[in-house]
Amino acid sequence: MVRYVNLNTNLDGNLKRLNKLLTKVLIILAVVPFINQTGNLFFAIFPKTNNNTTNIIRILFFISSHFIPVFNPIICILANTPYRNAIFNRAQTHPQ
Repeated sequence: MVRYVNLNTNLDGNLKRLNKLLTKVLIILAVVPFINQTGNLFFAIFPKTNNNTTNIIRILFFISSHFIPVFNPIICILANTPYRNAIFNRAQTHPQ
């Protein structure tokens, strides 16, 4: 997808840069839940122990899948440079 954006000559430099950045962010937002769910499935399919500590760790991993809707917008804001700069510039105090 990034290669397609590079081949498109109709876009100016700034728009092409933002389009590449948005493409990378969307790929990250698709991969992070996939990795999380893969880990959860691994622990669900291969439960080899009845140890209480392992069961507690397994429950915490399963609970982490419920935080994906919270983490996706945060990842999107932090990965997009213009939004990240706007957030961090607002958070800074400017002494007079």
